[in-house]
Amino acid sequence: MAAKPRRPAATPLTPAAAQGQSRPRAWLAPCLAALVALPGLAAMTGGGVYVGNGTDLFSYQLPLRATVAALWAQSGVPLWNPYLLGGAPALAGLQLGVLYPPNLVALLLPPFAATELLFWLHLGWLAAGGAVLARVWRKDLSVWACAALGAWLALTGQTWGHVWAGHASFVAAWAWWPWVWAAGVRFMDDRRWVTGAAWGAALALQLLAGHPQVSFLCFSGLVATLALRAATTPIAPDKDAQSWLDRQLQVTALAVGCTIAAAVAAVLTLPQWLATWELAPALNRTLSTPTEIATAYSAPAATLWTALQPGPIGGAASAPGDVGYHETVAFVGPAMLVLAAIAGLRVRARSALLLAVGAACVVLSLGSHARLLPALADVVPGFGAFRVPARWLLIPTALLLLLGADAMAPGAANRWSWLRWASPALAALAVAHGFAFALPHLSARSRLAPDRVQWSAADRKVLRETVAATHRLAAAPALRMADWGGTAGVRVAGGYEPAITAGANRFGNALAGRSIDGYAVLFQTKKPGPWLDRMATSHLLLSAGDVTSSRLFSAWPVTATLPSGLQLRAHPAPRSRFEVAQAVAVEPDPTAAVRRLAEVPAGTVLLDRPLPQAAGATAQVKVITDVADEVTVQVRATGPVVAVLRDAWAPGWSPDIDGTPAAHAIADGMFRAVAVPQGEHQVTWRYQPRGWPWALWVALAGWLLVIASVWHQRRRSAA
Repeated sequence: MAAKPRRPAATPLTPAAAQGQSRPRAWLAPCLAALVALPGLAAMTGGGVYVGNGTDLFSYQLPLRATVAALWAQSGVPLWNPYLLGGAPALAGLQLGVLYPPNLVALLLPPFAATELLFWLHLGWLAAGGAVLARVWRKDLSVWACAALGAWLALTGQTWGHVWAGHASFVAAWAWWPWVWAAGVRFMDDRRWVTGAAWGAALALQLLAGHPQVSFLCFSGLVATLALRAATTPIAPDKDAQSWLDRQLQVTALAVGCTIAAAVAAVLTLPQWLATWELAPALNRTLSTPTEIATAYSAPAATLWTALQPGPIGGAASAPGDVGYHETVAFVGPAMLVLAAIAGLRVRARSALLLAVGAACVVLSLGSHARLLPALADVVPGFGAFRVPARWLLIPTALLLLLGADAMAPGAANRWSWLRWASPALAALAVAHGFAFALPHLSARSRLAPDRVQWSAADRKVLRETVAATHRLAAAPALRMADWGGTAGVRVAGGYEPAITAGANRFGNALAGRSIDGYAVLFQTKKPGPWLDRMATSHLLLSAGDVTSSRLFSAWPVTATLPSGLQLRAHPAPRSRFEVAQAVAVEPDPTAAVRRLAEVPAGTVLLDRPLPQAAGATAQVKVITDVADEVTVQVRATGPVVAVLRDAWAPGWSPDIDGTPAAHAIADGMFRAVAVPQGEHQVTWRYQPRGWPWALWVALAGWLLVIASVWHQRRRSAA
């Protein structure tokens, strides 16, 4: 009897082949989740400029991002922004994301289009990262479960509250949050140094995006989460010794992974953090105590109800409690809270600890309305460095995604079979509720015609021709347009900038008629005075209907009406940015120096340290070079004099005379002064933040090494 022919054995898939087959499925969930950005991308074609609630995006992000794009075109990497409040650090200021690669799209597109496009692309990137994080946390999740969790993350209050407010740097940093967490969790699983390097690269991009508070909260929350994950790993009763060793390895892996990620991120962001570190001791936040900063704009407990339904308390058209909606809304939707409860039943030990961490962060978000944050602000490093406590809600929001993943993972058929329909239904409800929350923010009233957002092209032309480079323009408070000076190439006396020196902060407060020693970010011209004079202001821009400003500046004659109808008034006797002091006095106390300006004669300059000056000496000043980070003048003096450049001083600025370092001081509490000997000399002020430019080349080499390492590892895995 003939033997039956044997069927050929099935050839097992190699790991590479199996991975190749699963790779399209692996990317399906992030791609589906990223579709959440489509409504925003579609809204870009609807005409006008998206401004959200018309505060930060209108007054800060759009004008300064346009200014940074112009500075890139003029001189390369923007180190210094000369166009507001006497000048401010552009690189060291961090929040503008000068070195953040996606921001370079502003060099290719108009600033409005670039900023808006990045908003929606980051929204999709956040959703995709949420899907990846869910899959890394629970590898048994379905594609649809991962996609739903990622889409939900992009529709929470912690996302749309800041889209609505125009916090471009915040949204960009938040978009990297799930990617940082996914890399950290992945490292704990495979313990490869290349994964640690990728973790550091994601953290570096989050830091470069320009919102260090998000990075601090992200890394702190991740360390706590990974520690809890290691602590709650199940221990087999019959393998106590091996389980104990595994637990120790996880703790060691956590320490090693955090070290690798932090070190890689430090190298990749070297030029950014060196410059910021140099500025930090002189930053205006030194005017406040850690507790004052940490509890500024605290969220009232009533705003926590927005986690369930934002409508009754906060929404696109209302403000909950005593602070603005965009900073305090906690919306996550009741469906996700139910999923978190289900996770607590399924994965009890781990879920209980994650919920405890989330609850502690919720209490921290209350700031001065609870006792926890004030008690820790002066004790725990970093807790007193950042304002707006409501941002602590970022950590509970991310933890809810992990709990949702635990709730939606396949369970034992005999016990959790009801989850096969309940969990997907809850996830779908969470996404639908998120869309109902987010889409009203895209209404037509959130978009304005370009000429309502910025000075018109005709206005910019007149201002550029009227306000000389040796003077500054002031803008009346009702306009809130001071930061648009950079788009016209016109220096302005006030402005909106969170990263300035304490001296510039004091001077700006005096200019705005506020208490001199208070931390502030927005400086507006309220009335004429010695501070406005010493800012070298030659003109005031105001609305023709601004009766209050017209009355206060009645001594300044109207010289022009701009094509848009704005009115331009001229200073009767403006001072130049370039001066030689008639007399000097020493006042080492910076607060006293700013206060004394109302009393000392106009020709007297207050210095924080003595500089030599001959009585009766005169000098002539000729401007040679006047660009953002370098100013050169020729001084011809009959004796030793003190030359004053009425631009803001900051760490990194240093003068030389004929190529030799010169003695210098801070003038009038804010400006730059240098001692010039008798004769004809060339005085140059240069700005070079710490580590520049060598730190940039080190960082670029680091990026190439990380990219090559990840690419090589992927090639090896595919082989």
